[in-house]
Amino acid sequence: MSLEPLAAESLNGYLLRLAYRLRLESNRLIRLIGCGSGPETRISRRLHLDLDTNALARATRLTETEAENLTLRPWADRYPPIARFLPR
Repeated sequence: MSLEPLAAESLNGYLLRLAYRLRLESNRLIRLIGCGSGPETRISRRLHLDLDTNALARATRLTETEAENLTLRPWADRYPPIARFLPR
């Protein structure tokens, strides 16, 4: 059973909610699903642009669209600075 994202929820909020539901430390969950490494793991702003949404979707049982909607990518057409930093 997957935990569906809430409307307009950020990646940070979703992962914190998922960690709470799974009774894991958020840093441990982030490392387990491949979104970070090291003891002081945090979700950086850069991760919102570079995240492998396919891997996140598989790990969390979301669709790739749901995973992508948690990042900044859907805002790229409205905010040119985001579009400049996205991989082509």
